Amino acid sequence: MIFFENEFAQINYLEDAKTVEMVWKQTTSSQMYRDLFAKGVEALEHFQVANWLSNTTDQGLVAPEDRKWLETQMIPTAIRSGLRNIAVVVSKDIFKRYYVDNVRKYVEKSHLSMQYFDDTKEAVQWLSSVDSSGLARPA
Repeated sequence: MIFFENEFAQINYLEDAKTVEMVWKQTTSSQMYRDLFAKGVEALEHFQVANWLSNTTDQGLVAPEDRKWLETQMIPTAIRSGLRNIAVVVSKDIFKRYYVDNVRKYVEKSHLSMQYFDDTKEAVQWLSSVDSSGLARPA
C-alpha cells in the first residue's frame, strides 16, 4: 500500500511484513532527504510497526551532513516512534556502501537490529522473521 510518493521516493506499508518501506528513486536535496525521512517516521507511527526497509539502490549520493542528521536526529526520533529493525537494500557502489556502513555503526550503538541485503525479497523475509527486539521469531 502506498503511503506517500513523489519523484524522489515512494513510502509503502508492507502489511504482511509489518514494515514501512522507503524506495529511493533518485538523489535529493538535503531538505527533501530530511522531509522524506520525516514522512517515513510518520508512517511508522501511523501503522505502529517496528520494521523499516530502505531500498537505496537508486538513492544516489548522500551528503555527510545529511548522514550525520540521520544519525543524530532522525534515528532517535524513529526509535521513540517504535523502530527496532532496519533492512537496507544496497547497490554495489562503493560510495553507497560507505554511507550505509557509517549509518550502521551508529545504529548498532542504538541497539537496533540492522541487516544489508542485495534484493528486496530477502530483506522482507528477514523482517518477517524478526520480532520487535530484532530476534528471530520461534518457528
